Amino acid sequence: MKNSELQSSVSYLIVQIAKLHRQEISTRFSKLGIHVGQDMILMALWEKDGITQSEIIRSLNVEPPTITKMINRMEKTGLLERRRDSTDARVSRIFLTEKGRRLKQQVVQSWSDIEEQILQGLTSEERLNLKEQLSYLKRQL
Repeated sequence: MKNSELQSSVSYLIVQIAKLHRQEISTRFSKLGIHVGQDMILMALWEKDGITQSEIIRSLNVEPPTITKMINRMEKTGLLERRRDSTDARVSRIFLTEKGRRLKQQVVQSWSDIEEQILQGLTSEERLNLKEQLSYLKRQL
């Protein structure tokens, strides 16, 4: 495969889009005082506060050391806290703090804004088609 063919391949374009998306969301999140990836932990906790670290690892499909580092950082910045499980002292549960709860609207709005930025100019049908195609590609991996 020639370099020009590689750079126009679907895989290459996906990587480039992912990098640009990460840069954009990182800029938006830095204004909120969070890092890329921390939003995923927050989302998991907004859905069900008080889950275990293992549950977060499973739901996000991320390596345990990565989650541990992120949780430690988020605990230091006051976004969440660890508490011992009331029935099993070996288990820690992760809970949002008030600061973590207050970020929900801003994080959701950031995701919504970037979604609109990416999809502007596409019709509703094209947007639906793109989602279906991306979901198909995701299932292939």
